[in-house]
Amino acid sequence: MINMKVNLGEIKEGIHYFPVRVYYNHTDAGGIVYFANYLRMTEEARVAMFSIMGAQDKEAYKELQQTGDFVVRSCNVEYLKSAFLNDDLVIVSKVIEVSKTYIILSQDIFRNDEKLVEVKFKLVFVKKLPDGIGHRVSRVPEFWLNKIKTP
Repeated sequence: MINMKVNLGEIKEGIHYFPVRVYYNHTDAGGIVYFANYLRMTEEARVAMFSIMGAQDKEAYKELQQTGDFVVRSCNVEYLKSAFLNDDLVIVSKVIEVSKTYIILSQDIFRNDEKLVEVKFKLVFVKKLPDGIGHRVSRVPEFWLNKIKTP
């Protein structure tokens, strides 16, 4: 078996950098990235960022994943320029606000130094209900409050 690691990007000085290659399935018939696929890319970057943060304390992270997780409460997207088939992009994610009940995260998509898309997400933490059917909004666990820093 080949032992390989998935590229989760990297966190430098509280900012997460996540590389993305634009593939055929990201684009429309004209080779331009379909607007909804930018949100898919930011989701992948967000999951990678939280994975890196959680890897520092694997047991606590595993326990949190079993009881709850962050979900998107709202998002605002500004499409500035298009990305195209075979472009190499970088998603730059940073926490801009933290409270006991939510996190606001900005995720900008760049091609080299050119900003293409700006996205702001409001994330809330939800816990699984005891019956296993459904979730309820909860306070952000101390684990995440200690890991997530604002600039």
